[in-house]
Amino acid sequence: LPVFWTIRMSIMHKVDAFTLPPPLVFETTLNHYGDIFSKTFFGGRFFHYFFNSTTIASGATILSVALGSLGGYSLSRFKFRGDKFLAFSVIASRMMPPIAFAIPLFFLIRGWKIYDTHICLIVIYTAFHAPFATWMMKGFFDEIPIHVEEAAMVDGCSRLGAFLRTTLPLSAPGFAATAVYNFILSWNEFLFALMFTSVKAKTLPVAAVELIGEAGVEWGPMAAMGTVSVLPAIIFTLTSQRYLVRGLTLGAVKG
Repeated sequence: LPVFWTIRMSIMHKVDAFTLPPPLVFETTLNHYGDIFSKTFFGGRFFHYFFNSTTIASGATILSVALGSLGGYSLSRFKFRGDKFLAFSVIASRMMPPIAFAIPLFFLIRGWKIYDTHICLIVIYTAFHAPFATWMMKGFFDEIPIHVEEAAMVDGCSRLGAFLRTTLPLSAPGFAATAVYNFILSWNEFLFALMFTSVKAKTLPVAAVELIGEAGVEWGPMAAMGTVSVLPAIIFTLTSQRYLVRGLTLGAVKG
């Protein structure tokens, strides 16, 4: 219903949008979309912000899933003293509010001289999302029989080779689910994007705040921007949908 209402408001005239009760039949318009793409709002930089969000979310997702798969595999396959404590320590960072890290992160970003850059947000998002990706991937690796890897190593594969040739392909559903989750988190993140960007690396969530002015909120353009902004996440999810089907390991090991 919220998505439907957002799309509905994005094609309504301002007068119809605030009519009570809401009209069932109304004259449609695409002016709000034209406003956000033109120089009426954002100075014609909408596609620049869109590119920033896409680049940052994609980079953070790739790194988070890559690190999460290696960490999750290690926690799933290797048992040692203190492994449960280590697994808990990995996810412990998710238990603190992000704002608690704002000040130390600001000094780090300033010291590294990467303020208002893509790499700045990619590093921050990866640091926060990789622990959760590790736990998600660990759950999927736990469901894959270790006999598959042992059979591969008997055939001559190294531990790494068995991981790349057998475990990774079988964990495709886990990769898809983890990637979708991390992409959505990175795409929607607002706090750090607001604090550590100004112009060059500004993302869509931060740009949307510019539609809130002293005279009021530009609800029509904001609804249009929300509609356009949600499309990449939907497309990415639909593209990954066929990998989300569970049970790829069924029948991989006999007996």
